[in-house]
Amino acid sequence: NHLLKPLGFGGLRIPDGSHMSHFYSGKEEAFGVSLPYAAEGLKLGEVVLVVMPPGRGKELLMNLERQGHSVAARLKNGQLKVSEGMDSPESMIRYLAGYVKEAGQFRLVGDGIWAIRKGWDSAAFRILEESANSLCLRNGKLFLCQYSLEDFTGADIMMAAELHEQIIYKGRLEKSPYYAHLKT
Repeated sequence: NHLLKPLGFGGLRIPDGSHMSHFYSGKEEAFGVSLPYAAEGLKLGEVVLVVMPPGRGKELLMNLERQGHSVAARLKNGQLKVSEGMDSPESMIRYLAGYVKEAGQFRLVGDGIWAIRKGWDSAAFRILEESANSLCLRNGKLFLCQYSLEDFTGADIMMAAELHEQIIYKGRLEKSPYYAHLKT
């Protein structure tokens, strides 16, 4: 698969079917990636699923509206969906699998803080991320998982680096050297 999809910020493009992580410090840096990423998906006619705690999800929708995206219409027609996440990795995997199966062009942005707020531990997060690798490796699917450097442990951040082929940090997109080692 050689199609490069625009991420919506910094002129960055990534292979279709990618599962990437974004390590960030602070809400502004998180929205600096999640907002243009979601907006790009809407612009391209993709189904966009946003998984964030309620306050963050609402703020993202308000910012999309300010940018001229008809949020209410897109929520109504199913092009845009906001979720607070599920209570277990198994239920979240089923939820995501439904979107992957039903949606043609699809992109997900998930800020991992939602899982922390639901009480997930590192093992639960690993189950979800390992499953996400198989879910998104299809044409027309992009998964962006955000990790707050203030809220996740160093071990969690390293787990994310191991389970995502691409990492976005400080506006740069790089292949994860840790992901390649897992495949050998």
